Amino acid sequence: MKFKSIMTVAAVATAGVAFAKVESKTTLCQIQVSSSYTNTVIALPLVEVGGTEDTINPVDYVLTDGLEIGSYIYTQVGKEYKGWVLMSDGWEQVPAGEGSPDIVNTTEVDGDGFVDLGSAVWLCRKGAALSSNPIYIRGQICDSAVTNEAIGAYTMIGNASTNAVKLTELNWVVPPAVGDKVMFIDDSAYGVSKEFTCSSSSPVTWTYEVTGTKTVKIRGVEKTITTFTDKTLVPNSENDLVVKPGEGFYFYRGSTEGTAPKIEW
Repeated sequence: MKFKSIMTVAAVATAGVAFAKVESKTTLCQIQVSSSYTNTVIALPLVEVGGTEDTINPVDYVLTDGLEIGSYIYTQVGKEYKGWVLMSDGWEQVPAGEGSPDIVNTTEVDGDGFVDLGSAVWLCRKGAALSSNPIYIRGQICDSAVTNEAIGAYTMIGNASTNAVKLTELNWVVPPAVGDKVMFIDDSAYGVSKEFTCSSSSPVTWTYEVTGTKTVKIRGVEKTITTFTDKTLVPNSENDLVVKPGEGFYFYRGSTEGTAPKIEW
């Protein structure tokens, strides 16, 4: 049963998370994701309503409210991408390609459009003025435990629950290796706003780079240079980022050999 066929029974969220009980084992949920970015990583903490698998199609998932025609969403499949563009009558799947997030004039990816719970998609909103509008996502809450696995060198991972979780409180059932990174993305397609590097697997600890300036003498002349220092992330500090429902990030594996890191939500 497609979500859109029964969405009228669900509550509409003005902020945060809204729930609506439809039957004893079905809880519909609509989440408001706030982002000032035109290009945003959106998590999939919800599944298809009435589905038998813990998946959902982004077309049924990302509401078109507040989006301009020409906006698009895509998800990474190995080295390739699946994409959808917003037309006047709704989302339309289009050819998606290898090695580039640009979904125009690229190679089509085989298979359906469903994405696993706990994965993430890029939402690229057309129109800079629209970047301040909330994003709405919807689906059914999954009652089973969800584990995300960093399957490749770069993996898009999304908060697979409807609870906010701090970076230092992520439940690693298989810990990251020293040198692995968690990367929070900024407005550009490849930019990084916050990057944390694993400095220990047991316990899992993270460092982040702090920049500063320093005055030095070079051949008798004073010069101001930029300094870079690795600082340990302190739990519950202002730098301990919170991964909210509907938010995602990239996980970078320094080496793809051995057991892949896993998070249980």
